[in-house]
Amino acid sequence: MTPRGINKRTIGSNRKVLLDLQRATFEENRERIAKHEQVLSPDFKAYEAAYSREVQQFEHPLTIPGLQAALRKSSCILVGDYHTLSIAQKSFLKLLKKVRKRRVLIGLELFDTLSQEALDKYVLHKGSERALLSKTGVKKRWPYPVWKRFKPILDLARQRGWRVVALDTPTHQGASLHERDAHMAKHLVEALACSPNDTQTFVLVGELHLARVHLPRAIREASQSILLKPLDTTVVFQNPGPIYWKLVEANLEQEVEAVQLSPLSFALNSAPPIVVQQSYLNWIDYNADTLEYDHLGYHFRKVAGKIARAISLKLEPEIHDFDVYGPGETEGWSGLPDTPEIRNEAVEFGDSGDVSHVFVEERVVYLSNLNIHHVAEVAGRLIHSLALNADASRFDGFYSQVLHNAFALFASKVVNPKRKARQLPYYRGVLSSVELAPSKTENLEVASAVLLHTQFERGRRTRAFHRLHTSRGTKRSTLTRELGFMLGEKVYYAFSRGVLSRGDLRNLLLCPLDNPESAAAFFFSLSRQVERVRIPKRM
Repeated sequence: MTPRGINKRTIGSNRKVLLDLQRATFEENRERIAKHEQVLSPDFKAYEAAYSREVQQFEHPLTIPGLQAALRKSSCILVGDYHTLSIAQKSFLKLLKKVRKRRVLIGLELFDTLSQEALDKYVLHKGSERALLSKTGVKKRWPYPVWKRFKPILDLARQRGWRVVALDTPTHQGASLHERDAHMAKHLVEALACSPNDTQTFVLVGELHLARVHLPRAIREASQSILLKPLDTTVVFQNPGPIYWKLVEANLEQEVEAVQLSPLSFALNSAPPIVVQQSYLNWIDYNADTLEYDHLGYHFRKVAGKIARAISLKLEPEIHDFDVYGPGETEGWSGLPDTPEIRNEAVEFGDSGDVSHVFVEERVVYLSNLNIHHVAEVAGRLIHSLALNADASRFDGFYSQVLHNAFALFASKVVNPKRKARQLPYYRGVLSSVELAPSKTENLEVASAVLLHTQFERGRRTRAFHRLHTSRGTKRSTLTRELGFMLGEKVYYAFSRGVLSRGDLRNLLLCPLDNPESAAAFFFSLSRQVERVRIPKRM
């Protein structure tokens, strides 16, 4: 039954637009990856095919608590890693954090087995990070910038007294995949043989190794030899493409974060396949020596074009007028004069300290970080400015900035539907945890302000409300960003479910931000339209 106020035809139309964009991008990315890997050997293709056969279907969806309950029954859990995708390592860390009152052994493909002594010194004896990196050479072994993503895993092990086992072969480039499976299995089982009987093992290893005939079989054979009994493993794949598209067919890709494939096989759905692909393509394009000068501009314009087409906005000619520069390419944009006449929107990338820049009048974009949702956010801010024929970031009205941030978040979710904005439970948690752990004053102030604003939206009047609009500096920019991102996420789900039309999104773009009263009226009107939209549960 369709809820009142939602048009079935609009739901189907909007959803089809978004999914068609994803599928088209997926196919384009697959062709690019295939071209890059066209020299792969027949052995690798056969190895990959064995993996692909296991991730075509699923039995039923699972909640994250349901997955965690299933994993508690297993003594050895293998989790798939996509090396260039940061959320793959974050999801593994989240699973580890949920383990309570049990000793854990962590196995990592990141380190080769010659690194074990240095790894033990760092984890078990609180050695220095510099010594670990120097003795293991991990940054030189891997072409991807993975250390900062794995460090939280090792820090958790240090905190809880868990041992971390190095698994990879010392010369993994020269060993076959099956040889690497046997090597990793042997060292994992030997470490397990020296551990207490109730130890639970978690292994993070490349996704393709998880096929039953690969690492799981090697572990079973090694345990039969070393432990004198076979050790069965539970497998958790991460973001296999076929499973995502099966969820799309069932209209469940936003709601379901985990599925069961078989009694001892599961899959996490934390990122769409295009984001998984893009993480790898970003490495190919921006860390390889073959990067062409105009390559980045081409891909940025494609992202911006997809966002514009999602709401039937024709801005391609204007988008193509912009010169786009990436990290390290500072010659073209740093020479712009720093004067009031130069309209420059600065876009921060998370907590990394990276800041992108959009010079609307000068037709220049500088991307400080090539993370796909950051690129899409920058593109969204540019599109908003082009739609208004003015730099949207220059209108300093409180709700003008909120609406600008709302569209920026919406735009990033068109490209990466799994991007999340902080919602009310997060801010309530910030305030409720003050007594348990100290928090920065600015975090507490922003959380209080967000909750105060939400209460006002729901009809509760308070004398302190007017202070929100008179705040200045960092507090004001943070508050307008957080309120905008909260609204933008709801707008995205309202659009994808048919509550809002493309016309409604174009109205958001064209709201006169130079008029603070009009922006405020539009904000409260839009908030009422989407107030009942449900945000999917998160891990």
